[in-house]
Amino acid sequence: MKSILFMDTEVSDLPEYGGELIEIALLKVQLPNFTISQQFSTRIKPKDSMRDEVIAITGISNEDLASSPSFKDTYKPICSLFEDTQIITKLVDFELAAVNNSFEVNDIKYNVDPNKFVELKEIESKLGLKKHDNEFVAKSLGIKCGEAPFDNVYMYMEIYKLAFQNGLLA
Repeated sequence: MKSILFMDTEVSDLPEYGGELIEIALLKVQLPNFTISQQFSTRIKPKDSMRDEVIAITGISNEDLASSPSFKDTYKPICSLFEDTQIITKLVDFELAAVNNSFEVNDIKYNVDPNKFVELKEIESKLGLKKHDNEFVAKSLGIKCGEAPFDNVYMYMEIYKLAFQNGLLA
């Protein structure tokens, strides 16, 4: 049985500035019935404090993360969910860089295979959508729009499910 992993993140800064994960949500489903087999969601305390600009964008403050676990305390379930599955996410390059930065700044040797990742807009395009922001997609497809990573992974699953059920995915 094939599994698909849906991922959404919030990051401490742009990946090119060393941004690391501050929140991650993962939802693993088994095809063809879309049975949820695993889910994982957590906020993560970054090694460095976040800039005010990032706080304004994410709505997550340094104080919000003060009691969150470190990446070293959370990476094992993340790695186990990444194994043997295709990963669907909104912005592959951005989120993959943030994941890799998190491993790197914490001196954890783990190779995230970029070939496992599929950008959600490829699936949205197969559904005939030309715009890819979450609100437009949700309204166009008649599904609930997510506001936080944990909500978003469920939205991503619904988008994938529509494409799958309409025979648009191999």
